[in-house]
Amino acid sequence: MISMVSNTLIRRIQLRNIVPLILLVSLLGGCAGLSPQHQAELSLVIQWNELALAAVRNEVIIRPTVVSRQLFLLHAAMYDAWSAFEPDAKPYALDTAIKLTGIQDKQTAQSIAISQAAYHVLKESFSRFEATGAFNQQMARQGMIKGVKQQFPVST
Repeated sequence: MISMVSNTLIRRIQLRNIVPLILLVSLLGGCAGLSPQHQAELSLVIQWNELALAAVRNEVIIRPTVVSRQLFLLHAAMYDAWSAFEPDAKPYALDTAIKLTGIQDKQTAQSIAISQAAYHVLKESFSRFEATGAFNQQMARQGMIKGVKQQFPVST
């Protein structure tokens, strides 16, 4: 379901005003020098953002408009993954009818969804950086294995 959501997002997104995103990335971009213990305490979105910025720094040719679009896709995918669990949240690219209710551990399910969305967008956007294994390492730190679908515990 989550990879379908990521693929749908990548196909359906049309570039909108990304100035707020660029400001957000600028404000949150200074965490790379933190120790692993402190990085574990950062929010999941900031961890994926740091990984995306590392991938940008790894690029041979940095094209600002392309990088802006890639970062926008990443954050829009993570937002839509989060919003699927929030009844009042309005998703950016997903159908508003897609709402996952009845989840026992909503926070864990949201973390899984956000990570899957970020992983798939980054893997497609920065395939050269993916070869370093950094995306897989991030998934492993969160207890997720690439290619294994996570099951959401549903309450009865």
